[in-house]
Amino acid sequence: MAKPEFVAKIACKLHPEVSLNGDLVVKYNEIADKMYFVQEGNLEVLATDHFTTIAFLGSGAYFGEIGVLITGKRSLSVKALSNILCYTVKNHDFLAILEEFPE
Repeated sequence: MAKPEFVAKIACKLHPEVSLNGDLVVKYNEIADKMYFVQEGNLEVLATDHFTTIAFLGSGAYFGEIGVLITGKRSLSVKALSNILCYTVKNHDFLAILEEFPE
């Protein structure tokens, strides 16, 4: 479980982002500049063929961490299946906070 101080620091850096039904929220191979936390709505994670659904995401899910933490690019695409509200944290903010809480 995350320390309350860590959660508070992340919460201070969150920005709301709305996507509409059918929008590609992230696109395969683009630069990973932020991580997403789903507040409302439904999304599908698409394989690199852009057609095959490999997962569904909903409220409470998060995505984009692989690109932010490991690859620097998006490893898959994520498409909105409804209007969605996500909160995002920029990669440089997230990485700076992780440095403060290395455990």
